[in-house]
Amino acid sequence: MIHVLTLIAIFGLPSAQAARVPKGVEVEPQPITDTAGGRNEVRLKMAAMLIDEGQTTEARQLLDAVITEGGAPKGEIDLLQGRALAYEGLSGAALERLEAARKAMPRDPRPLRAIGLVKADTAHVDEALLAFERATQLDDSDAPTWNNYGFLLMSASRYEEATSALERALTLDGTVPRYRRNLGFALAALGRDREALAAFRGAGPEAEAQTDFALASEMKGDTAKALEHYRAALSADDSNDAALEGLARLSTPVEETP
Repeated sequence: MIHVLTLIAIFGLPSAQAARVPKGVEVEPQPITDTAGGRNEVRLKMAAMLIDEGQTTEARQLLDAVITEGGAPKGEIDLLQGRALAYEGLSGAALERLEAARKAMPRDPRPLRAIGLVKADTAHVDEALLAFERATQLDDSDAPTWNNYGFLLMSASRYEEATSALERALTLDGTVPRYRRNLGFALAALGRDREALAAFRGAGPEAEAQTDFALASEMKGDTAKALEHYRAALSADDSNDAALEGLARLSTPVEETP
């Protein structure tokens, strides 16, 4: 099989009116990495994967190569640089890059999702909620965004809204146990115990489900119910560390301050 670049080298560049290849010659498609744009597309995808894996140094090297080559969308570079900085804990610099990405790509939800995560990590819950809300408005089909949004709504004690957001996450992707666990905690906070326990059971083994429900009860201050379900967890699995710790914690008398 003759590569298309070989044909060009032999026969010259085709005219604008008609490109002709000798009859019977099979032409192989040009690899994406044979163009600057193609190379940069591959580099950007690889950089995103490396950031997901926490390999930010390698990701930065690829991004430097993209910048040197030129031609890649600045918004994409800013987004990946911001995500790398956020992973490294440099929240201020990360937000600067992510805001630049948001301005460059105003209809793309990804910069807002990344901003929301940075704001959440730095305990700016209201700003994180706003970022995730805007991201869902731009794209309501991303399950992780709905899960993160629901989790933050829970942390703000907005349990009804949290339940709706987490149910949306599960509708989009029902295979992630974490989404079901988060929904269980939101339902428990609303006093919807039967549904909460069902959600916990959908996320994992019985012992873990009982432990999660016990923890949710403990968080609400219902010690009697928490003890009941920690014991139920140990009945299902007597080596469950979280249940053992919870039972010990609630069974230990609180010393009065003299």
